[in-house]
Amino acid sequence: MGHSIEKIIEDALTAFIKGLKPKLLEDGTSGEYQIRNANKETIAIFKPFDEEPNTPNNSKGYSGPFGSESFRPEILSGEATIREEAAYLLESFYRNKYKFDIPSTTFVEICHKT
Repeated sequence: MGHSIEKIIEDALTAFIKGLKPKLLEDGTSGEYQIRNANKETIAIFKPFDEEPNTPNNSKGYSGPFGSESFRPEILSGEATIREEAAYLLESFYRNKYKFDIPSTTFVEICHKT
């Protein structure tokens, strides 16, 4: 089983303090960053809600205001992050009855000079 979310956050903070930067992934339409520990091992993927498709800070050239139609018409820009967290919480609640293999998910705020 993987590390707890608290341990992952602690390891990421240690790596940031040592100067390790989040690494932008090239694939996809959203800003997604590899978060690595001090040993440069990937420990998490960080997906900023303001870098989803059609949001103000999208790093892949798909910018727009929050609440815009995204690539999936039923999901407005800025809502995917909330939906991913909700899916994880629902799976956690129903874990004894159903299993969907949703990765551990939580909201965090990252501030890095890069």
